[in-house]
Amino acid sequence: MKKKKQQKIKENAEQKAQSAKEKRDPFAVLEKFATPLPEMEESEKNASTDINGEELFDESIIQEEYAKAAEREKPKSKKKSIIFSLVFLAINIAFVAFLSRALLKSADSSFIDLFRVQGKRMWWLVLSVGLMIITLLGDAAAFLILIKKTTGKWRPWLAYKTTCTGKYYDAITPFALGTQPGQIVQLTKGGVSPGIATSIPIMKLILYNIVNVVLGVAFLVGVGTQITSVVVLKEGAKILLIVFKVFAYIGIVISVTILTVIILIANSKMAGRSLARFVVRVGYKLRFVKDYRKSYNKLMHSVTEFQGSMKYFKKHKGVLFSCVGCILVSLFALASIPFTITLALTDVKFATAGDGFWLWLESIARYYICFNAANYIPLPGGTGMIEIAFIAMFGNSRFFPTQSQYVYGFLIWRIICYYLIILQGMILIIIDTARSIASTRKTKIKINQQKQSQKQV
Repeated sequence: MKKKKQQKIKENAEQKAQSAKEKRDPFAVLEKFATPLPEMEESEKNASTDINGEELFDESIIQEEYAKAAEREKPKSKKKSIIFSLVFLAINIAFVAFLSRALLKSADSSFIDLFRVQGKRMWWLVLSVGLMIITLLGDAAAFLILIKKTTGKWRPWLAYKTTCTGKYYDAITPFALGTQPGQIVQLTKGGVSPGIATSIPIMKLILYNIVNVVLGVAFLVGVGTQITSVVVLKEGAKILLIVFKVFAYIGIVISVTILTVIILIANSKMAGRSLARFVVRVGYKLRFVKDYRKSYNKLMHSVTEFQGSMKYFKKHKGVLFSCVGCILVSLFALASIPFTITLALTDVKFATAGDGFWLWLESIARYYICFNAANYIPLPGGTGMIEIAFIAMFGNSRFFPTQSQYVYGFLIWRIICYYLIILQGMILIIIDTARSIASTRKTKIKINQQKQSQKQV
């Protein structure tokens, strides 16, 4: 009897201590009801294979990437991730608010006045939101194709959640470092085996980066070089446009160089490692690289991922072309959003269909200048650079001739393409976390009830 009383007293004390900790620290509930990722099976530690037994990636890639995702799911890591995300989000909101307030001081009309003047043209904003939905669906379709090919099952909701998770971490983590781990976690918790859950985001990201770089080069070279000759700009806007074009070309040169180096190393069996060492050594001498060994291993890691992906896609060209098509739809929809906002907030008219088509192409080129100018900014979502780049590229031009138009255009664009993505991602993560906590709580209650019934017997 004394032992039972002591045990009850101890359990009550632990419960009180836990409840007190939860009151002091709102993240303590993550530790109490944390659900770690499942351990990888021995077969998956050697290599990941799809439903047909075809190898996706070798053990070094799978174990390293899965370990990163598992580390992020630990309560302490999750707590840090949430805190950093909130801090970076607050920084972005503060910057956008400061910039908007400064610009609105000299605005020539309010949004309500602009809304009244534009009338039915404001319905173009519905299409802007629709294009963002198409962006997400196109991305999700690529995941759906890869999930079906590797698992044999159609999982549309899981594909969409994986896309939203990736976009969310794209927006809140520097250099989008949390994207792949977040997607691996989402797929694993959705019932996909750890090996395949690790492989799918890698293959999708490699294809996405290749298509995005090719589109960026095509629009910057084909259309971007003619922007200054097409639009009559004010002197200050012309200088900013030139500055951000320079940043964009630097960004695209870096992206093309990285992709080219990876392709060359991946396709050079004999000289590949020598080329990798040469590239890292040059970066080290120029002081772009601090840790030679770490940078070399990281480069070879990327090369191995590329080789594994291309090897699989060569065997399944239908999957390759289908995924590329979905990614193209997603990227074109995203890059077209500024064009539809222009149609909503201005009275732009086209003499011919060709004139309208050219303006659409030009808006995509301007978007890619913004994207590439901010691509290597270490803050989440390119905070600071991308906002100023958008104003420089689209303001004081035939896209947004007045200050009111480009200020409200910039705000609407940022809300649709950034804040709505974060809001959707947060809602999905909160729902998944709540379900996980509820499930863990039920499991613990059942275990406690079974223990009590065994004691009574």
